Amino acid sequence: MLSLVGIRWLADLILVPGVKISDEIVNQEIPNVGAGLIEAFAYIAASFLSGWCF
Repeated sequence: MLSLVGIRWLADLILVPGVKISDEIVNQEIPNVGAGLIEAFAYIAASFLSGWCF
């Protein structure tokens, strides 16, 4: 569970600096689907990376 928080923090820090992904997805009148896809691919890539390393 802690790794999910770390992945989300790294995605915010590296992929979209200066913007919170959760704000882009939730706190807009029209939700930003692209930000949701970026977050989804970050989780998928992290799962592949952790599976490959361990």
